Amino acid sequence: MPDPDSNKSSTPPPERDFDLGDILQDHDDPTPSPPTNETTSHSPGNASAPIEPNPATGPKPVAQEDKFADAEIPGLADPDPSDAPKRFLGLKTIEIASLIGAVILILALITAFRSTLVSQVPIADNTAIPLTAPTPIKGSLVGIAEIDTHWRSPADGERVAANQALVPELKIRLGKAAGNPSNGFLRIIIRDGEGRIRGDVTTLEIISGNFGESGSNQKSVVGTEGFARAIDLTGYGTTGEDYWTAEVLEGASYGGDAWEPLTRFAISHRRIDSGKSSP
Repeated sequence: MPDPDSNKSSTPPPERDFDLGDILQDHDDPTPSPPTNETTSHSPGNASAPIEPNPATGPKPVAQEDKFADAEIPGLADPDPSDAPKRFLGLKTIEIASLIGAVILILALITAFRSTLVSQVPIADNTAIPLTAPTPIKGSLVGIAEIDTHWRSPADGERVAANQALVPELKIRLGKAAGNPSNGFLRIIIRDGEGRIRGDVTTLEIISGNFGESGSNQKSVVGTEGFARAIDLTGYGTTGEDYWTAEVLEGASYGGDAWEPLTRFAISHRRIDSGKSSP
């Protein structure tokens, strides 16, 4: 009698159809999902960590330069030529005005300084100065017959200022005075072309119509200052203002203040050397 269990073992069990859906339900898909910017929690006990975007699949970052590439840059306003300061020779108007003001101030200071110096020195008036002494001259105390003037080199041992190449010289010959006898003092002042007193003032005593020191009616008076260079005489006398002058005064006493002018005249441009005169 056949075994009932043998039928079971001999009959193969029916095959089960392969269902992919069951596998997907029982097991997680090992294929990772596309990354997102959202934070995924793996488990309640784990800390949340951001998932970095995939450079291959994520959005391409925009360069900073491209952000403003299409932006319109406003143009600068053109300067108004009317607002530019006026210039002359590369200088602004205010700079030119400042320079002019500085020049005027300097000129004013120079003028004031020169006026101060001039006020301290008596200056003779050079108006209508005769080129030669207008002789004869008859004063109330002293009379002069003739005065000759010229320039010469200082003699050895002569009392003149140092480094003088040429000095003026006056040769005086006395004459009759208006009064009688002719007694008094004669004073001679030499000035340069600017009216300044140059050298010593010479005072001579006159007794009975002669020089009291020598008893002669003739005397040479030498200025103690002149030209430091002989070449300076070349341009002397080109104008009336450049002439040196001699003033002659008379007085009753040596130290008195009552001096009366007798004459004033220009010193000649002639030069005398070794007893010879040159025109």
